[in-house]
Amino acid sequence: MDNSHIVEYLKWYLSASCQNPKFAVLLKGGWGSGKTYFVEKFMHDQNEIGEQLTGKKSNQFLYISLYGLSSGSDIDDQIFQQLHPILASKGVAVAGKIAKGLINLGLKINLDSDGALQATADSKIPEVPLKPFISDFKKRVLIFDDLERCNMPIELVLGYINSFVEHQGSKVIIVANDDEIEAGLIDNEQKEDSKYHRIKEKVIGKSFVVESDSVLVMQSLIEECTEQAKKFMQELKNLCLEVFYIVEKSTGKRNYRAFGHVLRDLEYLWPRIIEHKQA
Repeated sequence: MDNSHIVEYLKWYLSASCQNPKFAVLLKGGWGSGKTYFVEKFMHDQNEIGEQLTGKKSNQFLYISLYGLSSGSDIDDQIFQQLHPILASKGVAVAGKIAKGLINLGLKINLDSDGALQATADSKIPEVPLKPFISDFKKRVLIFDDLERCNMPIELVLGYINSFVEHQGSKVIIVANDDEIEAGLIDNEQKEDSKYHRIKEKVIGKSFVVESDSVLVMQSLIEECTEQAKKFMQELKNLCLEVFYIVEKSTGKRNYRAFGHVLRDLEYLWPRIIEHKQA
């Protein structure tokens, strides 16, 4: 399937031409449909373009998996760990707590002339340089994956995300199984007037359904195998695709995640099958 229209739109959304959009982009699809693969490939390709243009390593994205997270503080932790892995480490936990407070405060804090947070209450607390932190955060694109698997109520998660979209002017991409969220709405609730739909309408300005490319995803799954397994997995690729299409036709669903598990089992079993046949 061709998702080139999504790629082109995202390129525009992330470009300087789209200034302060104040809306997020939703990428949706079923469980195991290849949404995350699409996003990871898009991030990789865009970072490579950035490296070619600047001649240095580029990483313009902050990727946050919402899977199992229970509070805004949990999300803060993921963002902070990616921005400042050193400050987030156990050895400088005190300094990390000070700087991480920036996220909870919506990045609103008074800096001294050197752009540092001065600690006066306890001389053991080090100074934390904050200007680089703020600058780095504001130039990043936030990607929130697995929205439907967050343990927070959906409307609260979207409200949290909206603080970045509306108040910080951040560019945000949300990845979700929207059908699963819809199915989980309370039965006796008027779905078109639910809290979810009201906040979704406020936060999300553009939605796309990601259509997966079976051949590309299959190749990506094979690349994750060990070097020893890649050769025979390449030889079995067409057979694997045939089986995949048969399952898709009988179930009406594409589930690359489950099929990835099958390939892992095949990676384990195939050498043993060959060994048994040769015995």
